[in-house]
Parts: sequence; structure tokens; C-alpha cells
Amino acid sequence: MYQYIDEREKMISIADDITQFEQALLSLDRAGAEQILLARKDQSHFLQDVENVIVPALERIGKGWEDGTVALSQVYMSGRMSEEIVDFFLPPSSPGRTVNPPMAIAVLEDYHLLGMRLVYSV
Repeated sequence: MYQYIDEREKMISIADDITQFEQALLSLDRAGAEQILLARKDQSHFLQDVENVIVPALERIGKGWEDGTVALSQVYMSGRMSEEIVDFFLPPSSPGRTVNPPMAIAVLEDYHLLGMRLVYSV
């Protein structure tokens, strides 16, 4: 029973983080967005935060554009800020990546480069 409560609290915490991260992106508050992810640092690995926080927030922002509640400029800037945040937390020149083989990445039918940067970061 206690494990169930812990899992539920984690889900609520992630939902709150998604909402706060989304609001930070929409208000162009990069420092606030970074702080949300830094606060999660002890709870998870950054790639989990990308999957659990950044991606859902960007999906919500995209749906907001479809609904007409978010401007296209906000969608664009949210994507750019997310790319910069991913590069900050997972820098391409990290010493841990020097053993990786060379690779090429192409983006087809994608309107932003976040997916490409995530694949490159991993």
C-alpha cells in the first residue's frame, strides 16, 4: 500500500512539473524551466526528465496552438528553449561521449530539431 502511495505522489509531482515547465516555456522563462529540471535531479536521470517533463510540456504547447490558445511564436520559442536546455544538461562535447562512434542524423518531416538533438545526445 505504501508503494502505491509513493507512486501516486510521484505521478502528481511529475504532472505539476510538466505544468510548471510548460508555463515557464510559454513565458520565455528559461531560468525557471532549468530550475524545474534541476529540482528533479536527485529523483531521476535527465533523459527520464526529457521523456517525462519536456516532451509532454511541448505536446501540450502544440495542442494549445491547434486549439488557438498558444501563438506560433510561443511554439517556436518553446522548442528552441527546450533544445538549448537539452544541450546544457547533455552537452555534445561531454567526455563521456568521446567513445561513441561517429554518426549522422537526418530529420524528415519534423518541424523542430529537438528529436534530432535528443538522439545525438544519447
